[in-house]
Amino acid sequence: MAKSHSAESFDNMISKVLEKSNDNVMKLIDKLMDRSNESLEKIIILSNNNLEKLFDKFDSNVTKLIEKSNENVRKSLAHSENILSKLFESTVIRMEALGNSFERAVKSMSEAVTESMGQLLTTVAALSTSVSECQKQVLKMNETPLIESMTRALWAVDQERKDEERRASNVIISGMDMQPGINDKDAVSTLCENYLTLKPQIVKTRRINNKKPSRPFVNARNDVLQDQIRYPAACSPFVPRNMNRTLRMSLANVRSLQNKKNDLNLFLSEYDPDIFSVIETWLSPEDRDELILPPGFCFVRKDRGTRGGGVAFVIKSSVHYKVVKTPTKYSHIEIISIDVFSSSTTYRFISYYRSGGFDNLAVDYAIDSTQCIRELCNGNVNCLLGYFNLPLIDWNNYSSPDNAIYNCFIELFNDLGLHQLLMKIESVQRRFTKAIPSIRHLPYLSRLNSVGLQTIVKIWNALPEEVFSSPSYAIFKTKLLTVDLRNFLQIK
Repeated sequence: MAKSHSAESFDNMISKVLEKSNDNVMKLIDKLMDRSNESLEKIIILSNNNLEKLFDKFDSNVTKLIEKSNENVRKSLAHSENILSKLFESTVIRMEALGNSFERAVKSMSEAVTESMGQLLTTVAALSTSVSECQKQVLKMNETPLIESMTRALWAVDQERKDEERRASNVIISGMDMQPGINDKDAVSTLCENYLTLKPQIVKTRRINNKKPSRPFVNARNDVLQDQIRYPAACSPFVPRNMNRTLRMSLANVRSLQNKKNDLNLFLSEYDPDIFSVIETWLSPEDRDELILPPGFCFVRKDRGTRGGGVAFVIKSSVHYKVVKTPTKYSHIEIISIDVFSSSTTYRFISYYRSGGFDNLAVDYAIDSTQCIRELCNGNVNCLLGYFNLPLIDWNNYSSPDNAIYNCFIELFNDLGLHQLLMKIESVQRRFTKAIPSIRHLPYLSRLNSVGLQTIVKIWNALPEEVFSSPSYAIFKTKLLTVDLRNFLQIK
């Protein structure tokens, strides 16, 4: 019992101690809170006082700053007003001076114009007086026989001019074999019908002398008659009445087809070529074929992509052909190729253009071009056309300048056995019916601004044997170039 009582008393003591300690702690906390509140109130009061002082100082500083800025603005405005007033005064003075000078200039000009008009009126009056005097003199001359002699002289001069114009249409034809029973006019008409494309109007014919052979004198209405009579063989491919004609070709360096559409249509309708090789078309991929060609013809073309250049074949719709694909590695070369089929063989036509130049880039282009041509020249009969810009090749002597580009192409022609049909770049007309019997060549159209023609074709199986019937060094040299001396002499 004693032990249990002591334990309870101990618990009571602890509880009392705890209660007292709690009371003390609460009192201590209350005191601390009171002191902290007092401190905070003091701090707030001090801060408010400091802020009020700061705001007062700030207000005073801002007020002083505004006053100074206003004063500066007033000073600057006053200064600018002074400057503007001075500028305005100087401008007004200058304008007055300019106005005065302009007024003086106008006055001087008006005075000069007035003086000039006065002089002009004086001159006109003098001229009218001179004209009246001239009229009087003419009237006096009309009264004399001098005017009659002058009139007769002028009439004689006019008659002589008219006679010269009439004689300008005359053509003298010599070397004609006149057959009995045919008069001169019928003979000349037959000659024009057989050999001329543009038929002249024959007014009359007469013989200059009475000898046999005679020289008929033709009064014609066409200036091209004389040239066509002089070269009848060259003009004969143009005869449109030949119904049993062979394949007709032409080549031209046109330098822009866009500018020559009317000329192209006229050429195609007049001469009706089957294949027309066009160099320097100057076309772009956006140019449509049907807007350039007339009906009945089609295009095989390669455009440069930039300004200038371009090659094309204008092919008649009735021609059976096939486009030959150029290897991709030669896409930068301006070249196209087609195969034309006949009953006996296949003709490979290649159209090529080299823009010229002899620098390193031109040499690389020439090397690639010759390699491309070698790969394309694998038809039965190859015909290489184009504009090579190699004018210094002497085809008669088969020589050229010692130049990388010239040597490159000369080696190509030797290796392929190609024969140049046009020995000189000029406005001439050629046929190569001997080289290719089933193809007739039309001359290029000069009105399309053609600058040259180069037509090359394989020769070894094309030349007839009778070429040696008459001695010719050029033909013998050409034939000799086709002989492989290594095989002939058995040289390895």
